[in-house]
Amino acid sequence: MRVALTGGSGFIGRALLTRLHAEGIPCGALVRHGGLWRGGAGIAVRALPEADDPEERWAEILQDTDVLVHLAARAHQGEKPDSVSRASFEDINERLTTRLALGAAKAGVRHLVFMSSIKVCGERSAIAADGRTSAFTHDSPPVPGGTYGASKLRAEQVLREICGAAGISLSVFRPPLVYGVGMRGNLASLLRVIDLGLPLPLASIRNQRSLIHRDSLVDAVLRAIQARRPGAAVYALADIDVPTPDLVRAMAQGLGKPARLFPFPPRLLRSLGTLAGKASMIDRLTESLRVDGSYAKQELGWRPLLDTEHAWAEIGRCYRRGGEAWR
Repeated sequence: MRVALTGGSGFIGRALLTRLHAEGIPCGALVRHGGLWRGGAGIAVRALPEADDPEERWAEILQDTDVLVHLAARAHQGEKPDSVSRASFEDINERLTTRLALGAAKAGVRHLVFMSSIKVCGERSAIAADGRTSAFTHDSPPVPGGTYGASKLRAEQVLREICGAAGISLSVFRPPLVYGVGMRGNLASLLRVIDLGLPLPLASIRNQRSLIHRDSLVDAVLRAIQARRPGAAVYALADIDVPTPDLVRAMAQGLGKPARLFPFPPRLLRSLGTLAGKASMIDRLTESLRVDGSYAKQELGWRPLLDTEHAWAEIGRCYRRGGEAWR
């Protein structure tokens, strides 16, 4: 089996390449700027073609590849409802995906694994009449609420069409927020605030947010690669459901710091976030987004990481050390 990854130098990609190499599976990284990353021992690095290059060039890069794992993406950080933002998401999340899939079909790739996002289903979980929070599943209807989720959904649709016509097996993963050593984005920002000892107005929040540890996600991807079921399959995944105040406490404990939480009306917090231009960040801290990973457990024999205390301790230890320890 020969596996090629896009996004191999990223947060998830580095961990997946390391795991594949440890399992003795020949693997390589496809990167947009080949000279900026050299990979590691036993990991080949190839530069991706330009989006306007002919399909033959893309097929040449993917020759001798059995499984293509597509992780490279424009993430949701900095998402804005304007034409420039939409064009950036379209260029990376849709156009690049299309070129890759066409090249994979021409090269004879047998299995394509795509890292999508639970945001294709929506930005928040529905609340039932009895007050319970519903969870997104593998077959939840997609209703993306933002530019990022919409671009991921269109990429999924393109892959279904191209892979279906070419007889390529397709595995689509829809994770929530991914945490672990080297994490970026909102979780890393929250970790910095906690490390600085700043008080947070989050004690009154009563929500549920699903997260998944990077190692759990990597394990699920590896299982899908090894299983390679025919046709197309979608997997929703999550490690834990946690209220935001409990998440802050777990992060603080991992850092060896106190969790400085104080009560504040969530509705007023959202209003202030809107005025400050931080509405999306406040929404992620205050609203619920739950994911049910039962289907992945059933189909892949996957089990999530449960030792979250150890995971946050490792994150805190590596964050304090910084440098290469935080990669």
